Amino acid sequence: MIIISPCLSLTFEFFTRFYSVYYTFITRLIFFLYFLISGENMVKQTNVFEKIEQFKNVLKPLTVGKTDQDIKLMLCHCKHYNLSLRKSLTTEEYALNDFLMKKGLNAKTIYENFVFIDYPQSIKNLLAERKISIKEAQSRFMAIKKLVNVRDGKDLMTEIKSVIRRLEWSGLNKTITTQEI
Repeated sequence: MIIISPCLSLTFEFFTRFYSVYYTFITRLIFFLYFLISGENMVKQTNVFEKIEQFKNVLKPLTVGKTDQDIKLMLCHCKHYNLSLRKSLTTEEYALNDFLMKKGLNAKTIYENFVFIDYPQSIKNLLAERKISIKEAQSRFMAIKKLVNVRDGKDLMTEIKSVIRRLEWSGLNKTITTQEI
């Protein structure tokens, strides 16, 4: 830094510190005040299910006659192919992957939105009404899924116990001799 005068170097130093520290705060404040005064909505939020419908409309030429589960499976395969976790795709999946790339869409993003189709209706309703966030919906779904898995596991264990009790255990009291080995 070239020092022309001590006073000028101090002002320059102060300005650079002020600019770097408070630049983000000041710009955010200006944008917030602009949107507050103009009455515009800062962020246009779309519902997850509206996004899914938009994606279905975009993918309509390639997914004629396919169910949501089939589309979700194809998107999952494309996502794993793009992440190099899958080595090959079917011809329909290749066409879908090329179509997504040409449109500038990401298979992973679309797949993450299509996952909400499988959620229980109670969580779907809360998401549609925007009473819970996407992260909250995911955590609730995982909690329900774990609860169901635990119940299924307990039911399976009780069935196994009842089957084992009905078995006849013959030969348990028999000693093994060295000739039988």
